[in-house]
Amino acid sequence: MSSRTSVNVLILSAALLIGAGPYLVRASITHADAPMVANVDMQRVFAESDAKRSLEQKLTEFGATLGKRFDEVSKTQFLNPDEISDLSGALNIEKPTEADTKKIETIKAESQKRAEEYQRLSAVKQPTDKDLARIRELDALQRQRPLYMDRLQKLYQQAVDEEEQRRMRAGMAEVRGIVGKMAKEQGFGEVYDVSAMVYAPADLTEQAVHKVQAKKK
Repeated sequence: MSSRTSVNVLILSAALLIGAGPYLVRASITHADAPMVANVDMQRVFAESDAKRSLEQKLTEFGATLGKRFDEVSKTQFLNPDEISDLSGALNIEKPTEADTKKIETIKAESQKRAEEYQRLSAVKQPTDKDLARIRELDALQRQRPLYMDRLQKLYQQAVDEEEQRRMRAGMAEVRGIVGKMAKEQGFGEVYDVSAMVYAPADLTEQAVHKVQAKKK
């Protein structure tokens, strides 16, 4: 499983305007009895920002970490749904305690024990009814496992999606703040995203791109 690192800036640009109208800046700054107005292409500004690059890097790292944890669960062949859930939960604790580590070891050991038991019983030439019943139980774990793992993978993907959305909102808010501050410093009372289709005599896109790239230098 890998994280989705490509950011849809069109969606981000639309999300930028939610709850704020089409404005990036709307202040009581006026010039000749009317506010100075400008446009900015936030789609481009965000796409070229340090915030977007940082977002993609962190998402890649987050997805890789979850991928490793999922692979670790995948290696356990004989677990029931509750055990799979418990193992995944313990692996995803950021700061595991000694008890968490012990739980992981215990669950893995139980899976290994069942694997060895299955191999031993399968080699018996004349299994008893009890042996056959136990083989059926272990077979059932194996047959049902793909369904459980598919559900778990969807949960992991959901976690990646939610992390992406969280970081997208934070990244866009950061860029929006930088652009808004820059515009106010230059005396612009109203700044519209170009998607709002509002004519303005000034375009701050190039300056904004420079600002969001240079903020950490």
